[in-house]
Amino acid sequence: MSGRAASGPTAGAVGPVVDELLSTVMDSCSVAAGSPISIVDMGLVQDSHLDDDGTLVVVLRGTFPGCTMLPHFAEAAQRELSAAFDRVEIRLSTDTSWSPGDLAPEARAALERRRAAVPVDIIPWAHRRKVAS
Repeated sequence: MSGRAASGPTAGAVGPVVDELLSTVMDSCSVAAGSPISIVDMGLVQDSHLDDDGTLVVVLRGTFPGCTMLPHFAEAAQRELSAAFDRVEIRLSTDTSWSPGDLAPEARAALERRRAAVPVDIIPWAHRRKVAS
């Protein structure tokens, strides 16, 4: 088998196929916050390309170097991509910095709407008073 997706993307066209397949892999923190965002829209897919031997290589990054969800994202990405590619290699990067500016515009807007909808009075630490010692 060639290692290319069933639709036969070339090296230059592999990115959109990877993005589509990984759009179902959700960032756990955004799910917990009530605003699910895919790892693609989070900006966690740093690179995707076909190696010379036809292996799909995808580089994932976390939102910070100690992100404990990165191995779980890699496992889910491997599962999703293996359905369309014969050979998949997931690489994890902890040496790149992520910022909210890496969010897709739609994801950023969804988070802003979610944050605006959360009343401040339900956040326990928002109204704590400093206790004098």
